[in-house]
Amino acid sequence: MRNHRYLGALVIALGVITTSTSPAAAEPTPSAPPTAIPSPTPSDPPDAPEILVDKGSKCTSPKGKKFNVSYKTGIVSTTFYFNNHCKQRRSFKVMGAAGQKPPKFGTLACISVNAGTKGRKKVGHAGFGVTHITFVKKC
Repeated sequence: MRNHRYLGALVIALGVITTSTSPAAAEPTPSAPPTAIPSPTPSDPPDAPEILVDKGSKCTSPKGKKFNVSYKTGIVSTTFYFNNHCKQRRSFKVMGAAGQKPPKFGTLACISVNAGTKGRKKVGHAGFGVTHITFVKKC
């Protein structure tokens, strides 16, 4: 990110040197105002994936409540955040795929959450990428 700022400053400096030393720069010409090179924002790191996934499953009791799971995939690991509003234990499987041809699919982890529990679980998956989660009755 720092390199982009230096590169932008260098391009602007070279443009100023080039235009001030050229003989055509002495004559004013109507042109568009110079535009600055936009610098990347801190909220857009180049290596971080920006996919946030929220999934939910309805409870059998109490009616109208849900079991919520959210996660953002990482390169080496993924942290799953869950909130179980149900009165019973709920489970989900973390499914993934290896980056080979043809891709190898499989279960990376199975996580069970007690009734009325809120928390997080970190799952390491070196060599695999999280593709989706599946709600199951038991692990």
